[in-house]
Formats: sequence, C-alpha cells, structure tokens
Amino acid sequence: MVLMAREEIKNSDQIWFLDSGGNNHMTGERQWFSDLDESYKYSVKVGDNLKMAVVGKGNVRLEIEGVSHIITSVYYNPELKNNLISVGQLVEKGIAVLFQDQECGLYHIEKGLILSSAMTINRMFVINARMMAQEPMCFKTSSEDTTHLWHCRNGHLIYSGLKTLKPGNMVRRLPQLTAPTKLCKDCITGKQQREIIPKRSN
Repeated sequence: MVLMAREEIKNSDQIWFLDSGGNNHMTGERQWFSDLDESYKYSVKVGDNLKMAVVGKGNVRLEIEGVSHIITSVYYNPELKNNLISVGQLVEKGIAVLFQDQECGLYHIEKGLILSSAMTINRMFVINARMMAQEPMCFKTSSEDTTHLWHCRNGHLIYSGLKTLKPGNMVRRLPQLTAPTKLCKDCITGKQQREIIPKRSN
C-alpha cells in the first residue's frame, strides 16, 4: 500500500517526499535513474485503492546539499506524479529515522546525520535534490612524480618495464617517463623478508 499526498511546490521535479506509508522508493521520471532494469514488472496500490504499474527498478543518484547519494531499488512508475522515498526501506538499509521538533533526520550508523528535512506547512517532509550526471566520470589524478604515478597504475611495474610500454604502444597516451626520483615505499615493504623464527627460544 502506498499513502500519497500532493503538495504544489515549484520545481517539483527536484522534490522527493519522505513517505512513511510507502513500502518502496518510487519515481515517475525516467531520467532520474543512473541504471534501470526495465524487465522488472510489478504493481502497487495507492491510497484510493487503484493499482499502478511498475515497469522497472533501478538506482537513482541524487545531489542533496552538495553531497552525492545513491538510492537503490527504486521503482519506476510512469503514472506517478511525485517522487517518494520510503522510510521503511531506509530503515531496512540500516538508516535510523528520527522525527523530532518538526524535523526529520536520517542517521547512518558510521557517518552520523546524513540528511535532514524540516516539516512543511501541511505536515510533509520533503528533500530538495538535484539530478546527478548519469554518465560515468573519471576524475583526474595529479602527481608531482609522473613516473611514480604510472608505476602505481601499472601494478608497481619497474622503470625498465615502464619504458617498454610507450615504444610498443601498449598503453595509450602514456607520457614520456623519466627515471624515478624517489623509492616506492610499498615495493620496499613488500619485498622485505621476515627473519627466520628459531625452533627454540633463548
């Protein structure tokens, strides 16, 4: 069963309602999903006892107050007019939900408070979210020692091995590498030998 309430708010496509009566996260907007399994079929009942078809399930990436959040197992229901976050589903994931002093706080067992929402005029709790870029992104890594960076990227390959990669076109866009300027602490640690444990103690 899903208990729905509608509130007219500007930019409603950026509003997610915290729903204490729904048993699953749901949205009617296809573009919110970072990945969607459209082979998943289901149906849910709404407050007036009508059934709505669920035509997919996937994950949604949201940016809330500058922080990226991934909401998993979200139903795709094209007939739904509002975006719903199920309180029950959050609790199942180990999130503690506290309603107190006209505010709702979501707490992670390790990270502490991760989200909060103030009660609206008609006693609803809403979250303002921005859609994240759906294409996977690769963030640039910078390093003062380029040779050491590529040494780490290639499984701690020795310098003579790195020099063979560029002439053989084994790695695309590999820069011209110079002799390393520092020792790799991880390689030194990994190659250390343990002293033999004596069979008898002194």
